[in-house]
Amino acid sequence: MPKSESLPDGVNRFAASRWVYRRLEALHEENALSEEARDYHISKEEAERKLLKERGDPRRHVKTLMWALSKHGESVKRLLAWWVGVIVLAGLTFPFVGGVKEPDGTTHAIASLGELGTWAGVSDVLLNVYFSVITFSTIGYGDLSPASAWSRVLVAGESLVGAILVALLVFVLGRRVAR
Repeated sequence: MPKSESLPDGVNRFAASRWVYRRLEALHEENALSEEARDYHISKEEAERKLLKERGDPRRHVKTLMWALSKHGESVKRLLAWWVGVIVLAGLTFPFVGGVKEPDGTTHAIASLGELGTWAGVSDVLLNVYFSVITFSTIGYGDLSPASAWSRVLVAGESLVGAILVALLVFVLGRRVAR
């Protein structure tokens, strides 16, 4: 950048860019240009995240998490990808940490990788993925329950993450409707 275009002494480049992006976001919102405002919002949040990182502020971790989960509250697709990832990961983990059991006591778990090549093994995995969807959404029909202590730990974690991601989806959709 030529000397004439540099920032005055003492002005942080990330603070300056955050201010500019905030103003551009506001101008675009005032003129009903929501897509452009969304882009400037993301740029503003990224500038703030870099400013916090430069200062060593621990709040930068929250900004980084929000970027990773929902692109600073703007991406429904990214958030839904996290939903699918959590559900599939937990559903594929359940059979190996004790599985789930039916009310009659039948347990659906995988004891060895060789079982995955059988129809019963595939069926057990699919049933565990179904249980993961029910757990993530906190519906809990009661037709299946965790079969081991590790399964219960996974259920608790997945329920908590599911509730947070559902709340985050409501937040993101609310932001999109409000623009």
